[in-house]
Amino acid sequence: MLSTSVADSFLPAQALVPSGRPPDSTNALLCSSTDQTGNEAIAPSTDMAVEASPPPVVSQPMISYASAVVGHKNVTTQSPIASLWTPVGEHDLIPGERNGEPALRVSTSFKNKICEPWQRTLVVRLLGCKIGFAALCSRLRSLWRPVGSLEAIDLDHDCFLVKLSNEQDYFRALTDGPWVIYDHYLVVQQWTPNFKVSDPK
Repeated sequence: MLSTSVADSFLPAQALVPSGRPPDSTNALLCSSTDQTGNEAIAPSTDMAVEASPPPVVSQPMISYASAVVGHKNVTTQSPIASLWTPVGEHDLIPGERNGEPALRVSTSFKNKICEPWQRTLVVRLLGCKIGFAALCSRLRSLWRPVGSLEAIDLDHDCFLVKLSNEQDYFRALTDGPWVIYDHYLVVQQWTPNFKVSDPK
């Protein structure tokens, strides 16, 4: 019967390191070998523990919600108002007075320039029913089936400006009818320079 326990047959890790130096930070495994004199020596194992480096983090640029919806297609939109800018000439504004206060009067030729882009524009309003901008544009394209472009602007009091680039489309929408959307009549009238949204009659 052995008098020593199994635990006594093992040496502590500090005793296995030559010169009493503590193990290095690589935590190399120690294995036993026999030298030429027959004495058992302790040598560090060549199988070193290699720490795996984390995969590189690739940062992606931030994209907006609109870019994510549209995707990579180059989609450009232009508002109908963008083409309505009219430069003011030297003789377009006439200085004067109004009620004893300095005022500027716009010349007739400049008024015609301002109104020219709106010549083929209609004012539409759905009687007895509210309709959204997108729904109105969709229904008008389905009813009128314009050959040219159709652009709309949402106004107050349930009124919309509808500009048609084709002259035949314009007169057809103005004279044909009656037009009905969602079982409600659509009022279509010609735009005039004195048109007021608060009084569309």
